[in-house]
Amino acid sequence: GLLLEAFKFSMYVLIPVGVSIYWNDPKVQKRNAYYYQFIKAPPNPNTNLKDDIQQLLDKQEKEATQRQMYAEQLKELEKSAQRSKRNFEKMQEQDASNNTSTSTTTFLGRLFGK
Repeated sequence: GLLLEAFKFSMYVLIPVGVSIYWNDPKVQKRNAYYYQFIKAPPNPNTNLKDDIQQLLDKQEKEATQRQMYAEQLKELEKSAQRSKRNFEKMQEQDASNNTSTSTTTFLGRLFGK
């Protein structure tokens, strides 16, 4: 009984003291503060904002060019869809003028060259 009580008492004392010693090490505090980002300091108002503004302008310019490229891609897709639609309509007109059936098999046969 006395040995168990002595062990429990030593654990009650040594664990908090050991953890306090470990966590009070400046290296450990710094590492954990940066890792978990406990401390987020606002940017210094005395810093040069020219770089930040230039980064924002570059980002906006990049986004504008990406939007323009996207619009051009959409136009190309629309043109391609219109061409496909015209080709399909021409094939249907040819089938109707030849008095052939417009069944799926003939369409697929023409489409895949069979």
